[in-house]
Amino acid sequence: MSQHTSNHHAKSETGIEGLDQITGGGLPAGLISLAYGNPGSGKTILAIQYLVHGALKLEEHGLLVTFEENAEELNQNFSSLGINLDNLISKGNLCVEHVDLDDEFSESGDFTLEGLQIRISHLVKKHAVKRIVIDGIEALLSRFNAEALVRNELRKLMRWLRKMGVTTLFTGEISDSGSKHGFEAYLADCVLMLDHRVIDQLATRRLRVIKYRGSSHGQNEYPFLITKNGLSILPITSLLLEHQVFTSRVPTGLDFLDASMQGGYYKGSSILVSGSPGSGKSSLAAHFTDATCKSGKRCLYLAFEESPEQIMRNMKSINIDLSAHIKNGNLLIHSTRPTRQGLEAHLIEIQALLNDFKPDCVVVDPVTNFITAGSAIDVRLMFIRMVDLFKINGITSMFVALHHLNDYKSDSIHSVSSLMDTWISVSNDVENGVSKRSMLVIKSRGTQHNTQIASFNITSQGIQLVNSSNSST
Repeated sequence: MSQHTSNHHAKSETGIEGLDQITGGGLPAGLISLAYGNPGSGKTILAIQYLVHGALKLEEHGLLVTFEENAEELNQNFSSLGINLDNLISKGNLCVEHVDLDDEFSESGDFTLEGLQIRISHLVKKHAVKRIVIDGIEALLSRFNAEALVRNELRKLMRWLRKMGVTTLFTGEISDSGSKHGFEAYLADCVLMLDHRVIDQLATRRLRVIKYRGSSHGQNEYPFLITKNGLSILPITSLLLEHQVFTSRVPTGLDFLDASMQGGYYKGSSILVSGSPGSGKSSLAAHFTDATCKSGKRCLYLAFEESPEQIMRNMKSINIDLSAHIKNGNLLIHSTRPTRQGLEAHLIEIQALLNDFKPDCVVVDPVTNFITAGSAIDVRLMFIRMVDLFKINGITSMFVALHHLNDYKSDSIHSVSSLMDTWISVSNDVENGVSKRSMLVIKSRGTQHNTQIASFNITSQGIQLVNSSNSST
């Protein structure tokens, strides 16, 4: 059922991931909503998804009124999203009414929307329509200069739609200088603003609920992507520190590390492995990945520096065969460059991977590469959102971070370390011309752990302990 009570108002589910959470259940049922934004921001996609969700999932027939594209053009455009509008139309779940502005409206005579109202009324009664989208209202309103008259006609149309009891969503375009009219937003009960911007040559889309009469809602900007499945919105700032806490442990992949940490990492915790180049960070992450997959759990490896083939080749040199885990479906390595897209886009892409692969553990290697993809503040916000995303899904996450020699207190590391439950620092020092690797558990919340520096070697059989102290706190 699409309508439920939230904040004293019935809501009409949009079916768009994240949007129903932001709006407290969906659009105001039986009332008027407006989605507006600049060209290419995703307004029409949002509107079509709203209609399709109602038709396919909730048996609510929809009506699309368009002033620009006809049914054939719309079907062609939305087929890339896996939406077959022709099929919905043939089954009677959706009807598309294309209004030719040149034939229907002109500047001569008084401007009136009575003809449009009659057409909508006929279709609503004929098809038992529950949801209406009027797409591109700006195309209609921009043809007329008598603002007071246009405002009055639009007010009458919205009042009539409310009396009909159907949920209506208008879409409108706004330029960089703003809407020509602007009063559409004042007349609507709920207003969504979609924005497509380019910052430092990286495109990003964001959504904001400008107003929602009589209902609480998320008030910040929310990044979203347009994927093969349509809009995907991550309501990041609504995430609270209410994730489930686990007492069970997951193996580190190293017997001596498990022994020094009461059996391993807490399930659902976040682990930071920081170190200088060649200190064994990725090897430690590979042991964790291998142990996860061998236990029958799934691991998602997010690589931001090496390709999957390169990672698998390198780890074979320490007797870790990651390819076997990929073949049996327990491991997915996803490689990309941090600068390929904006930080928000990366976050939503990660969310999509979580939804599809459903991992128990995630490795991010190296997380510090994101420093090149945004400002220090934006990157820290990205870390917070990523950690929260993993925690609310009960996923144990390991973040690999690079720092320069003897500089584990650098700003880039501190921006991550305060968010972590466990922090392991590894180093690669040179003594008398010989490389010497060491490991130190700097912190591990809720866990007694070894506080001494442990020396280790990376051998053909993996990480091997050289010596260790048994003292702990």
